Amino acid sequence: MLPMLEGGVVGVMAFSYNRNRVFEESGRTFKTLLVRQCALAFERIRLRSQELAQREAAEQSAAAEKRARGDVELLYELIATANRLDSVDEIYQLALRRTCSSGTGGASR
Repeated sequence: MLPMLEGGVVGVMAFSYNRNRVFEESGRTFKTLLVRQCALAFERIRLRSQELAQREAAEQSAAAEKRARGDVELLYELIATANRLDSVDEIYQLALRRTCSSGTGGASR
């Protein structure tokens, strides 16, 4: 059994044989290098998974920010329109047009 070490214990690799063996230095060195490469591969997999999770979180955050920005722009436009217009119906029509054109239809809120 050899420990897989890469910034801590990643795992253990076990070698088994049907009889007792004495390993020469070259055999021990080979197995040690093999275990090291496996530990590095596991570490790369862990880091890649972590990177993908962080990327997904960043994309979700950017999408939420974009939606919020659109909501704020709509609010400012409605306020500006309300300050110019005398008719509430015109404000409703503007809000309806903007909501429908953004593709949300108000369903995602």
